[in-house]
Amino acid sequence: MLIDGWDHRSTWGWDVGARSLYAQLIRNGNSDDNGPDVWIAPPTTPQILLPETLAKAIARVTGVNFETSRVVRRHLCRQL
Repeated sequence: MLIDGWDHRSTWGWDVGARSLYAQLIRNGNSDDNGPDVWIAPPTTPQILLPETLAKAIARVTGVNFETSRVVRRHLCRQL
């Protein structure tokens, strides 16, 4: 993941079962023993089909600026 402070163990991708993009965000230095700090996926969030929508959701919860969210979106598009 490309977001400073969240880049060591956070993941994102496509959840086949939920038919949605997802993100598991773990702040650097935090344990993931009890799961990620932030989980962006159904049923806690609506189904996400577009990388841009997931990038905006990640930006909202991490506090990154618009330009960083655009970089995240481009990275997501390359991975999917």
